[in-house]
Amino acid sequence: MQNRLTIKDIARLSGVGKSTGLARAQQRKRCQPNARVNASRAVMNQHGFSPSRSARAMRGQSDKVVAIIVSRLDSLSENLAVQTMLPPLL
Repeated sequence: MQNRLTIKDIARLSGVGKSTGLARAQQRKRCQPNARVNASRAVMNQHGFSPSRSARAMRGQSDKVVAIIVSRLDSLSENLAVQTMLPPLL
């Protein structure tokens, strides 16, 4: 089974930068029409590329997730350290 192409692959195959390939995939108006940019559209059509909806949904959003890893849940010192870290995060 063949892996799905990414925008990096499309940009590489068409000889344009990733940003230009992405702008072309999203059909942004600021993307100047020229032979190389039009080549990226041709490569997308040839390979049946369509931008990922999940990637588009994640664009510009941040999750603001913090992970705290402790080695022992019953350790008094680690328990106190976590209790000290939590209030500023909440």
